[in-house]
Amino acid sequence: MLIAESFLDAQGDARTGEAAAALRASCDLAVTSGSIDRLGNGRFARELARKAAAARDLRVFDLYGSSGVPSQDELTTLHAGDVMDAHQELTARVPSA
Repeated sequence: MLIAESFLDAQGDARTGEAAAALRASCDLAVTSGSIDRLGNGRFARELARKAAAARDLRVFDLYGSSGVPSQDELTTLHAGDVMDAHQELTARVPSA
């Protein structure tokens, strides 16, 4: 959890309260399911943060496309769905222990 938060902070990415809870739940689920052993602690945290940011970018693009200008907050704030999409992408093919 701390690695993911540190990575997001270093990128300048903020989290809504729901996104912070989803981040914690995602990390907890990876540990309790045993999949963290296959994913790797640091690698999982970094990839979760990267993929959540990518999901956010796609969400913002879907909202604005080429016809609008999102705010700075919209460009830097993760929502719970962004984190959940990232978690799903990372763990979809990893069998639990």
